[in-house]
Amino acid sequence: MADENMSGFVTGITMPVDGGFMAYSGIYLSISFKKTNDKFQSFIYNKSGKVSMEITSNQSYSTGQCSKSEKSKGKRRVFLDFRIHNRIRNTSVCGKVSIIILPVVKILEVCEREGERMYKRLSYDLTEQAPGWPGNPTIKVEPYGLISEGKNCNEFRMMLFNHFGSHMDGPRHFNDEGPRLGELPLERFIFERPLLLDIPKTYKEMVTVEDLQAYEEQIKKADLLMIRSGFSSQRTENPLGYAVEGPAIHSEACKYMMDYFPNLKAVAMDWISLASYSHQGDGVLAHQYLLGKYHDHYICIIEDLNFSGLQADTIQKVFSVPLFVQGIDSAPVTVLAEISEKR
Repeated sequence: MADENMSGFVTGITMPVDGGFMAYSGIYLSISFKKTNDKFQSFIYNKSGKVSMEITSNQSYSTGQCSKSEKSKGKRRVFLDFRIHNRIRNTSVCGKVSIIILPVVKILEVCEREGERMYKRLSYDLTEQAPGWPGNPTIKVEPYGLISEGKNCNEFRMMLFNHFGSHMDGPRHFNDEGPRLGELPLERFIFERPLLLDIPKTYKEMVTVEDLQAYEEQIKKADLLMIRSGFSSQRTENPLGYAVEGPAIHSEACKYMMDYFPNLKAVAMDWISLASYSHQGDGVLAHQYLLGKYHDHYICIIEDLNFSGLQADTIQKVFSVPLFVQGIDSAPVTVLAEISEKR
């Protein structure tokens, strides 16, 4: 790793590290002087494509600059010329070091081992102001006891419709022979091969078989299909239109998914429902197809999510955790995406 012929320099120990919420990555280098037995650590880091070197000791400082860079098989090897100065002894040592900068996915593996992960919530807050399917109940929240009114603690009563807000349809929703959401194996709520597709749709428009066929090979590998239409912006800009005239996935597209994508555990969307209130007849058939009424398997449906700001190539896993209530067909969910730095 270093030129051992350089006076007073011994090769050190390196380890990949993450710096500041994955803002940069680098290695720690342990260095000691043979003659004086001084020991300290230097941090060589890669930030915004520039490789630099800095000392962590108060007694010394370092300067370093990249003299050469090579890239092979997704890895980048950098050759760094450096000079380290000991302030106390007023002595200096020069040398060279070569480091391999790992791809982001490798740095991520290190971060996971250290328990450092990044998450983005894709489900909405449950609020009384949020739009719901026309005519259905939503949520009502009222205080049951308040400290400000003399109680020992704060407590609230919630009355919540199970198909309001971000929620997951279980097979029993449109298939009386299917299991309820809470009866599904827990692995049905964990997605290790999520796929986010941008398929722009607006008021009353439908996702078709042709829309999906363009991504057939990608969908075959996925266990979760997330369709971003861009319509989520209307949830706050035009709540009534969002509820009444939203997009939908055509029933033939749902049958296509059932017939051709056996690995899919769920499909998710950034509008209020798989069905559109403007196309209710086709919406019933679409739900029946995905929830297994005409097949020996099913694909769950996750409705009313927010994919804004999410980058498709950063999604590692998705977790859709329902409210487990015995006896109900479907339930509100908290949906989290585990994301990495952009590749």
